[in-house]
Amino acid sequence: KELETQLIREPQTKDKIYPLITTYKDTIYGYESIEPGKYQGIPKIIMAHKTFPILFMDKEGTYGLYGRDKYVFIGPNIKDQYDYLSQPDVQKIIKSFTVRMNFIEKDIFKYISL
Repeated sequence: KELETQLIREPQTKDKIYPLITTYKDTIYGYESIEPGKYQGIPKIIMAHKTFPILFMDKEGTYGLYGRDKYVFIGPNIKDQYDYLSQPDVQKIIKSFTVRMNFIEKDIFKYISL
């Protein structure tokens, strides 16, 4: 079955369909696949938008990732990490590191302690 870009629905685990995030703008966008994606099944914080630091907390590990320029934060305290990364000052620091055609540069996370 070909993958189609679409708004992701709730996972259909009975059919072994895995939801994969490609971006997160105002809602989640991505694919449904028969193969699990990166970090599938792992609780995490996802920053999938390429320009803006929009955070999405996947507490259950429902979603996998597909594509590049996505940031994932994992660990035992993702709620604390989410709260920290959501602070206005931290958001400003992340936004200030947009380079390469307005993509968030990965080196910003060297300056933010989690």
